[in-house]
Formats: sequence, structure tokens, C-alpha cells
Amino acid sequence: MVNPDVARPSKPAGVAFSGAAAKNDLRPEESAMNQHDPQFISEIRAQLAKHGAAQVRTLMQTGGWPTHLNLIALEWLKEKDQEVERLTTSSQAEMAATASRAATAAERAAAAAEAQARTAKHALITAIAATIIAAIALIVSILGVLHLLG
Repeated sequence: MVNPDVARPSKPAGVAFSGAAAKNDLRPEESAMNQHDPQFISEIRAQLAKHGAAQVRTLMQTGGWPTHLNLIALEWLKEKDQEVERLTTSSQAEMAATASRAATAAERAAAAAEAQARTAKHALITAIAATIIAAIALIVSILGVLHLLG
């Protein structure tokens, strides 16, 4: 007679299961039948989420993850990688849009600065012309006074 504890693979350290996953304690032959059971898959995926992608990868590489659950883990990791890719792409698109808006704002600010510079130049020319007219008027007045005195 075969001892059921010997036929059953030991649970790897750091991997704890609950519910249907714990009941089956994941014998490879039973696990293969459960691979299509939504509740079983959900429980395994919950464990994967609990550990996180980095730890699951480490567990799989070091033999700490049951090999008969690799298919579920690999699918989950693929989804996580795709999610990271989507977030990265989305983040890059947002950064590009922000950079574009910043460039547009900088162009508008530069155009406004150029307009202010033109206005200041016109004001300077007007002030110089007024100063010259005032100087001429002063000279004419002085000459008029000198002519009357002289």
C-alpha cells in the first residue's frame, strides 16, 4: 500500500495555499484536472498576487513553486508583464503629451516676450524722439532769451 503522504509532493517553503488548492494540496494529477476549474484557478491566482511577480519568478526559478502549477503562473506573469507594458506605454504617452504642451507653452511665452520687446522698442524710440523735441524746444527758448537780451 502506498502512503498518500509520500506520493504527494511537499509544499514548497513560502508557498501557502487555501481553499480548493489546499484541499488538493496540489498533487500533479489532481492539479491537472483542476487547471480548468475557475475557483481553483482563482485561488492560485490570488496566491500569485499575494506573492507578487518578482517573488513568483524567484520561486519558479529556485524550484519553490509547484511545477504542475507553472502554466497558471506563466499565464499570470504574462498578464502582469502586459499590464506593466500598458502602464509604461501609457505613461510614456502622457509624458510625451505633457512635453508637447510644455513646448507649446514655451513657444507662446517666447512670442509674448518678442511682442513685449517690440512694444518696449517702440516706447524707447518715442521717448528718444520726445527728448530730442524737448531739447530743441529748450535750445530755441534759450536762443530767444539771448536774442532779447543781446
